Amino acid sequence: MPNDTPRPRASLSRLRRSRPSEARQAHAAPSPRALRDPRARATLTYALPLAPALYLLARERRARFVRLHAAQALIFFAGIGLAQALLFALAVVLGNVAAGSWAELPVGLLLWGALLALGAGAFMLWLRLLAEAWNGRLRRRRVLSPLATRLERLAASFTRAVSSAGEASRNIPHDACADAAPRSPGQED
Repeated sequence: MPNDTPRPRASLSRLRRSRPSEARQAHAAPSPRALRDPRARATLTYALPLAPALYLLARERRARFVRLHAAQALIFFAGIGLAQALLFALAVVLGNVAAGSWAELPVGLLLWGALLALGAGAFMLWLRLLAEAWNGRLRRRRVLSPLATRLERLAASFTRAVSSAGEASRNIPHDACADAAPRSPGQED
């Protein structure tokens, strides 16, 4: 009769004594292999505003899925920031215009309500984009997707141009660089 009871897990101190490599793995950070997964990299673009998206849009060469999500994240965060700044500026301007009149309170409440609605809507869309990236999907959005596609194509062509220019400069033989150097009139070989 086989024993179906689960074996107790080894304690961390016991792992440290017996197998140091397993103890290190128990508390180690995620391996770089985990970030090789395109879904994880695409999700990372939405995790923090702008920085990972800019980095992956500039550095990613193989996975178009990751570049598209990076471009979409850039457009999303920049658009939300711009919309919030415009609404806030409108609130300040209209608040100063309506100062001291009966319209001050309704205008202020309306604009702050719009800011709140924008924030709630952006949060819901952010969660959707995060989930889609994690699930390996890229859905078309009316405004976001065309802009992201253009940005991704622009970044891809720029990255290709920069990398081909770098490869061309690396392929010049070292002796050819020395021969092309200007010489002074009294300099001999």
